Amino acid sequence: QDALLSAMREAHPHLWVRAAEPKIVTWEDTSVVYTSASGLRKRTDERDHLVNVEMRDNARRIGEAAALGDLSENSEYKFALEERDLLRARLAQINNELSIARILDASEVSTSRVDIGTRITLRDCTTGETRMMTILGPFDANLEAGIYNYKAPVCQKVLGRRVGERVTIAIAGQDAEYEITEIANGLIG
Repeated sequence: QDALLSAMREAHPHLWVRAAEPKIVTWEDTSVVYTSASGLRKRTDERDHLVNVEMRDNARRIGEAAALGDLSENSEYKFALEERDLLRARLAQINNELSIARILDASEVSTSRVDIGTRITLRDCTTGETRMMTILGPFDANLEAGIYNYKAPVCQKVLGRRVGERVTIAIAGQDAEYEITEIANGLIG
């Protein structure tokens, strides 16, 4: 058996070569939601508020509406039950996101290309104006502070690119061509 197996390996080596599994880039991995530690705290606080405040208020409203009598024609009761269902769905979504959340560490962020956790400087190729974008997770997004969700379409167009590359993206509702002039670690500082 061993001699036959060796002869087959020698004659047909391609049968023993395993195809490398395709590497999924971080921003395409749907089994993980990347976030900063502060983003995770923010989302956890949002869940706690939902459970401890909003759902309790809703339960109180359901009780008050039920006390009004005839439930078949009680619009407050029906509305409160619909709201309860929406709150439960939102809670399930948040819990799912928290269960797959992964905190980014500043030491893991590579600045060789645009990736989650990087801060990039874009130069408008027509006007020369520069704009900074920090690319983090959905829990961290804050457009006023220039922090974008890596799942947003504008980020999907720049992820994976390197300094010097140009990309046409819509920022503030205007399509423009931008050049990536700098990539830095967005979790430092």
